[in-house]
Amino acid sequence: TGGTTGTPKLVAHTHRGQLVAALGGVLMGGLTAADTSTGTLPLFHVGGTISGALSVFIAGAGLLIMSPSGLRSPAMVQGFWRLVAQHRASRVGAVPTSIGAVLDVPLQGADLSCIRVGFTGAASLPPALGARFRQVTGHALNEVYGMTEASGLIAMHTPGDDGGEGSVGWALPYTQVVVCKPGADGRLGAACAPHEIGVITVRGPHVSPGYRN
Repeated sequence: TGGTTGTPKLVAHTHRGQLVAALGGVLMGGLTAADTSTGTLPLFHVGGTISGALSVFIAGAGLLIMSPSGLRSPAMVQGFWRLVAQHRASRVGAVPTSIGAVLDVPLQGADLSCIRVGFTGAASLPPALGARFRQVTGHALNEVYGMTEASGLIAMHTPGDDGGEGSVGWALPYTQVVVCKPGADGRLGAACAPHEIGVITVRGPHVSPGYRN
């Protein structure tokens, strides 16, 4: 991972960490064996491998892999709604930019009654995009918050909980998320009060043991 400000770094993962994160995705996402989820995140992406795939496997749900590159494939963008309807996908979503791209594609009579929940992550969701998704599908986009250093998942909305604008829902089980006050010396202090701005800290068995090299 390199984020947006640094050079690429190797993040160590553990089997336990990935499984804890993936199980959290199952429980928070309400995934069951009756679901079919769209595999729209690239398979080399932590979101595509953990919440997009491993969570689905743990639940015994179906996974509709649209292409190895996810919705980076123009053909998959154009065929998104047709494939969702054809394979009766109940859990659909992608990163916000890809959601915007598929929402520009005409439905052409695709039956979207199979959809029960939408999901998005990797970037903040523009409110207008969330409203448009709801208009097209009848469902809200549940936001997922995570990072490679936390095995891909930290917090997410549960189905039916639309949350507030700019919210990423609830922390995963076994996960502690605290926003701390930054001190003048660069160290983190006490937890912030509601509406105070601070530094997000995450503790849990899915947090990486550190960077390699």
